[in-house]
Amino acid sequence: MAVFNAALTEALTRRRSALFWCCTVAAIGACAVLVWRMPWPPAPLDLGVYRAAGVAVLEGQPALYSPDFGVQTGTALPFTYPPIAAVLAVPLALLPLAADYVIWTVAGIALLVGYLARHAGRFDVVQATGLVFISVICIWTLPVSDTLSLGQLGIFLTLGCIVGCTSRHPGAAMLIGLFAALKLTPLLFIVYFAITRQWSRLGWALGTFAGLTAFGFVLMPGESVAYFADLASSADRVGDPAFYANQSIAGAMERLGVSSQPLWIAVAGVVTAAGLWLASRWFRQGSLVAAAVVVGLTTVLVSPVSWQHHAVWIVPAIVFVYARVETAWAKVVVGLTVAFTILRLPIWAASWPASAWATLLSDSLTIVVAGLLGTMWVLERRPRTHVTAEFAANQPA
Repeated sequence: MAVFNAALTEALTRRRSALFWCCTVAAIGACAVLVWRMPWPPAPLDLGVYRAAGVAVLEGQPALYSPDFGVQTGTALPFTYPPIAAVLAVPLALLPLAADYVIWTVAGIALLVGYLARHAGRFDVVQATGLVFISVICIWTLPVSDTLSLGQLGIFLTLGCIVGCTSRHPGAAMLIGLFAALKLTPLLFIVYFAITRQWSRLGWALGTFAGLTAFGFVLMPGESVAYFADLASSADRVGDPAFYANQSIAGAMERLGVSSQPLWIAVAGVVTAAGLWLASRWFRQGSLVAAAVVVGLTTVLVSPVSWQHHAVWIVPAIVFVYARVETAWAKVVVGLTVAFTILRLPIWAASWPASAWATLLSDSLTIVVAGLLGTMWVLERRPRTHVTAEFAANQPA
């Protein structure tokens, strides 16, 4: 029997090693395809807009919210962020767009791989297939690939907010204040800090947000007034809310033909309250990562506009859920969810004839985000039977 067990162990080890190397080769091939299909400069549209705003500030001509900003700068897109975002984009203006894009992309991928190595490195699926393979799978998900191809902030914002919520030093919450000053949507984390009585983190985040916003007013008072008096409250400043890439509740309602502002406010209010309640429950359990992920997923749903690249939150959410589920079937479902997010269903459905199926598939990321929130509610309510290798989910980062 001992000889049989030893032979079986050796056979399984060989199969695992073969799977590991097959997945590594597949990952290298997927990386090559990703590099080939990524829109190298001058195509990263959003990074080009950031850089153009930085150039405008540097040259002393910051007509950021002029209707012809895109025409004047050659980006073909408007600048839709607070004035301080243009100020902080000045370093991008010091390098060519190609150099900015390479640095931006490498930094984003490195941060994502670092997160996976820290939080998922001991997973059975990682041990069998390799960290490189799992990282490439995550990079190929629609939110992450869009973030990389457009030169967006999604990876930095998501991981920065998690660090701001989980670091042992409360001063790390400055990152949340920084991203709130740039994008506004992370302001929900400040509410989360208040209801969970994390006063030190609240002070750092709110102080950073207020300080940066005030600095923007000092440097560009006219632009700041124009933005906060009008543009900040106008959801259509960034385009048609019904556009397929808007994966928020508001976008889904618009695609369904429901344009009731009071109804959207009511639904968003309920989802916000439920999300903050669930985040506070995870916080009281001591799982700071889970609480941060819940708040992040909630912002995707309740923001008037959440483009596909805003849903990078699905990656840490899936990592957390995989750590908590305990049956093989549940892990398979998590894997299928990842595969589902790799498909570019909203883009495909937008080109199909109008139908119920096309509408459903066009909301695929909204459904995934809502499903992950629901799953995290179920996991929070369920008593754990044993400790899994869950990337220290109950420990500060």
